[in-house]
Amino acid sequence: MTSYPIRLAFAASLVIIVCFSGCGLNESKRVQQAWSVGGQYFSFVELDPGSAVIGGDWYAVALSKGPPTWHGIFRRYVTVCTLQGRGAIKIGWSGPRELTVTCSDCDRSRFYIDKREWKGVTVKYSFPSTPRSPHE
Repeated sequence: MTSYPIRLAFAASLVIIVCFSGCGLNESKRVQQAWSVGGQYFSFVELDPGSAVIGGDWYAVALSKGPPTWHGIFRRYVTVCTLQGRGAIKIGWSGPRELTVTCSDCDRSRFYIDKREWKGVTVKYSFPSTPRSPHE
């Protein structure tokens, strides 16, 4: 039988781990997805609801070549941008190889561009009604 202090320490560490992972209540979800014109590429916006620990919601825009598989394990996705905090992200295809990411009311200092081009796809960014970041 384990002693009380060991069980208490284990319980406390478990609570800390759960709270740092968003208190176990938040799961990421796909909020938008779109096929390129011609269906060669697939993109989506993923939302991971935030917690007080990380300070807001996280959005990620991902891109893949080819159709998504039913299991998703072998499909290679690349993250093209992320946003932590305030804003609304929408995606759209303006051609077979041109993806537009629109971030409205974004905190541009917390919007991170990872890719402007990937496997022949040009990624363009639009920020309507959003003031420029002092870091740009």
